[in-house]
Amino acid sequence: MDTLLERIRRAELEPLRGYFPAGTRVIELGGGSGFQASILSSWGCDVHSIDVATRPDPHSQRYGRQYFTVTTYDGGNIPFADSSFDVLYSSHMLYHAVDLDAMLGEISRVLRPGGVAVHVLPSASWRFWTTVAHYPNLVKKLLTRPNRLPNPAANALKESSAQVFDGGPNASTDHTSPQGRSAQSRSPVRFSSQTLSRLGRARLLLTVRPLGPSSDVFQEWSSFRKRRWRCAFRAASYNDVKALRGPLFYTGHLMTPDLPFGLRALMAFALGPASFSWTMRR
Repeated sequence: MDTLLERIRRAELEPLRGYFPAGTRVIELGGGSGFQASILSSWGCDVHSIDVATRPDPHSQRYGRQYFTVTTYDGGNIPFADSSFDVLYSSHMLYHAVDLDAMLGEISRVLRPGGVAVHVLPSASWRFWTTVAHYPNLVKKLLTRPNRLPNPAANALKESSAQVFDGGPNASTDHTSPQGRSAQSRSPVRFSSQTLSRLGRARLLLTVRPLGPSSDVFQEWSSFRKRRWRCAFRAASYNDVKALRGPLFYTGHLMTPDLPFGLRALMAFALGPASFSWTMRR
């Protein structure tokens, strides 16, 4: 049985089926667990999936297992010859590119003339609602796992899916408290390393971090806007650039796993879709 994230990714991919007729030669960037590559393969496509060596394992990304063979590459140079593919597909990957122009150039290189690029990307509304949901999600975790209060922060920096937390136990070891001074002594109040560790972990838990390479969530919200992506794709000389609304509403925390997909679809119209699917031609 599919996990919730697998159901979401399947729902995002299904409306794009017309771009993947049987016999199409497809390369997927950021394949991860290979879940979507396995779907494309089941549609009769000749699929090659690649990802970086540092990708998390499927279970930490909320996938059930490794579904398809994913080849490792360096994250920059796509290891195939020019004009090798009919379609390039990526899902929630392109915003991780530090040098977006170079990546778009590589994508253009491996596509045949007239080939199609399809990128599923988070929306600005996803960024907004995921930020809003951060604190309710934190409260939910602390209430359901009270004995693990310090641990989510310790593990957060290892996670690359959904949302991770910023900060860490890096505060100064020398603090001064005005309330702690006496008339006889001006020496600072010193916190124990254990107290500092707790303060650092609290900061780590309370700070919302961006998903990609943006410096903060506000910059990331701006970078996820449709105008930014449309300008970037057109500047890279892609033609027939289109943005298709994603079918569902969800946040990066997936706080309500039992929410029916029919309701998620209605919420996507009211609150904004969690993703857009961008299509374009070389």
